This record gives sequence, C-alpha cells and structure tokens, in this order.
Amino acid sequence: MRKTKTKLTEVKIGDEPFHCVTWPKLGKGRNRRFFKSKAEAKTFLQQKLVEEHNSGAVGMAFTERQRAEYLECADKLTPFDVSLRDAVNFYLPYLQAKNRTCLVRELVTELLNTKEADGASARYLSDLRSRLTQFANGFDGRPVSEITTTDVDQWLRRLTDSET
Repeated sequence: MRKTKTKLTEVKIGDEPFHCVTWPKLGKGRNRRFFKSKAEAKTFLQQKLVEEHNSGAVGMAFTERQRAEYLECADKLTPFDVSLRDAVNFYLPYLQAKNRTCLVRELVTELLNTKEADGASARYLSDLRSRLTQFANGFDGRPVSEITTTDVDQWLRRLTDSET
C-alpha cells in the first residue's frame, strides 16, 4: 500500500490549469486542495510541510479544530489522571444503552407479557401490573436509560409520603 506524500502537482480541470497540494488524511487516504495561483499553492505546501515536520504525518492529518478539541479535553481530564481513551470507554456504554432504550411504559408492557408467557399466576400478574403501572405513571414518557437510582429512590419516597 502506498503512503500519501505531501506534494505539489499541476493538474488540468477542464481546460484550466490548477495547482494541487496533496497531504495525508488521518487513517488512510489523502486531502487535496486546489489553487489557481502557483505562489499560493507553494505557500500552502510550505505550511503543510512545516506542520508535518512539527506534528508528524499523522498529527498533520488533524484539523486545527480537532487539535484544539483534543488539547482542551485532555486538559480537563488531567486532574483526574484519566486519558481521553478512558473517558471515551466510560461514555460509550451510556451512548449504546441510550440508543437501544425504550420508554418505561413499553418496558412494563414487555415485562408483563414475558411474565404471563412464563406462566405466572393470575394473582402475581395482577399485583405486578398494579405496582408497575404506578411506576410507569410516575415516569411517563421517560426513556429507561435516563432514569437513575436517585430518581427511583425519590419516587419511592413520594409513595411512602403519600401513604402517611
């Protein structure tokens, strides 16, 4: 597999001559930028070569915005002695759960159907339906993934407060 080099070439687009600066893209592939003026293209090429020298070929593939974002995030994580990879690995399960979540009412319906299919007694199903319907009403319209143990604790405390 060939590796993209930072270089300046002359190309024709239609009948017009352009100057193309090519440099490596993060991962694989290449970035290209076209200039009408050879002087502009040479200046841009020099900037890319300096960037490559200072950052290496891989670092050069990042945009300024990506570099700034990385530095900002790494700086915020420094007091916790955590890397950006650690933060991403911690956050991904949350995002995956959130993407496959359902509403509380849907979960209650699914659970009741499963218990009924498992052959649970009518009395148990009635009790479960009563309790879980109250729970679903308390969290109506909320995705399951967004409900925390604190939310459940507060909901249970409101139940005991209303009984007294």
